This record gives sequence, C-alpha cells and structure tokens, in this order.
Amino acid sequence: MDSHGDLHVAGVEAEATTAHPRWTTSGTARAVDAPPPAKPRREVRGAIPVGRLADALAAVEGPTQAVRLVLDFAVEATRAHCGAIALKREGDPEVAASRDAEGGAPTREWLLAADAMLAEVLQDGRALNARDMMQSRRVTWDAAVASALRSVVCLPMGLGGRVIGGVFLAKQEVDGFSERHVHDLSVLAAMAVPFVVQLQRLGGPGNGHAFAELLGEAPAMAELRAL
Repeated sequence: MDSHGDLHVAGVEAEATTAHPRWTTSGTARAVDAPPPAKPRREVRGAIPVGRLADALAAVEGPTQAVRLVLDFAVEATRAHCGAIALKREGDPEVAASRDAEGGAPTREWLLAADAMLAEVLQDGRALNARDMMQSRRVTWDAAVASALRSVVCLPMGLGGRVIGGVFLAKQEVDGFSERHVHDLSVLAAMAVPFVVQLQRLGGPGNGHAFAELLGEAPAMAELRAL
C-alpha cells in the first residue's frame, strides 16, 4: 500500500473496496462499481416479533397455551400494563387469558375496564384505539378514572364475517401505542383465531363454569362475575 492508500498486489492495481476488478489490455485490474453489500436486517422499533411468535405457536400443546402465548408476546412487546384475550359468549365476554406487565393477575379495576371495553368491541365489531381514555367517547368516565389507565387498544377477532373474540391492551400513559403496535396487534389477533375457535368448541354451549375452569380464568374475574 503506497502513501495514497492504493493497494498493489503482484502487479494488480485495484481500489481497496469490495468492488469487482475489471482486467485491461495492460494486464492490470481496475475496480468497477458494484452494488453495496446488503445491510443487516434490523427489527423495526416498536414492532412485535410476529415471526418468533409463529415459531413458538408451532410448539404449543393446545389452544389454551397458544392463547396465553399470544397475549404474552403482545403485552411484553408493547410494554403494556395489562392485557386480556376474550371469547365472545352470550352475555358477558369469556376471558381466556389475562395478565399484567409482570405476568401476574391484573387488578380488579383493570379487569373491570377490560371487561367493559371488550364487551363493546365484541358487540359492534369496531376496533377501539384510544390514545387517551379520558378523552374518548367510547370509554366511560368511571372506567377510566377507576383503572388509572390512559391509552388502550382493543381489537376484534373475526372469522367468516362474525366476531368470535377480542384482544385488549392498555397502558397508564397517554399515547402509549404506536401505529406499528396497532398493525402488529391486528396480525396477532388473526393468528390467534384458530385457537380461539378451538377454545369455544371445548367450552360447549351453556357450559360457562366448566369453560372458565378449563381456561384457568383469573380468580379476580370470577369474583367480578359473581357480583
């Protein structure tokens, strides 16, 4: 290498780049433009690792575990304070899985807020994306104040033109979910549909008590339904 930084090897002259050499009549090689090397694939900030979830779902032992796994990915990737997945039933929605940010049971107030918003979304089939619950016309003042939650995403799960379930996530800060979060959550909701269908079949018509025991519904939610 000379003082100009050019590389010389056995009479071959080329730039010290990744470009491919082109031979000339003088026996030397000169670099020609080549496509830049592919950049490493980066995970989009705020994106939910849908691919990793698909791999994990392939190894689950049943629909109950699958639904809980979908919720785990959703809560942890979005850093939500609480989340739930519910199945549409006659009357109140049936909560198939629920958790807080630490993986424990949500508080009573959070469950009440989730139950109310899931019931509405399951009824009318319209997604709810409230950047600030205190300013949303679709969220009751009591639910917003009591739960101390501020931003919420609640999406329906559809099959054959009908709503069969829904996913709920909420945070205690305003504007807590990005547009990418909402997009990826809709993908997760679609991925969970086959497992939701299986859970509905396991429950059987009018077998709410056995269905709740099968799903391992949070004790706090069972207490709420007894009110």
